[in-house]
Amino acid sequence: MRYTVAFFAALTGLAACSSSAAPIYLKSGAGGDGSGSSWANACTDLQAAALLASGSRTNVVLAGTVEVKSSGVANFTVPVRILGGFTGYQDTLDAHDPAKRAVVEGRNVGKGIYLSATTGTTLIEDVEVKHMNGRGIEKANAGNLELRRCRIEDNGVGVNASQI
Repeated sequence: MRYTVAFFAALTGLAACSSSAAPIYLKSGAGGDGSGSSWANACTDLQAAALLASGSRTNVVLAGTVEVKSSGVANFTVPVRILGGFTGYQDTLDAHDPAKRAVVEGRNVGKGIYLSATTGTTLIEDVEVKHMNGRGIEKANAGNLELRRCRIEDNGVGVNASQI
């Protein structure tokens, strides 16, 4: 069954996410150390980026198509900004291009993006989430979720978000 959802309107404000924190870079096929500190050292899957997200690193920037590996889930425990629209060379967060939407690919085994932050707002912008074995995006706690120019399709379930 196909689930396609496009979100163009903001559901909540973004006051809790800082845009000045050092981003976590995420790009399939990056050959560096996987630290997420630059495009050359980008993480190569969403779970690795989720493990790096913390109070001081809340911006996750994606280029191209990235995967949720095996049967895993990318669990973000703090409010984050997940931003697509990058080619893998930009130096600033505002240099992203909405026409170059990033893809989070589950290959029918990944379980998607899981948001367990209990406060604050998570923003997902210019990202397509598809082919997850479970939910494309799940927000489990009282934190807020804002989706901008996203496409969620061909997942077991599109978006499961209690308390939006």
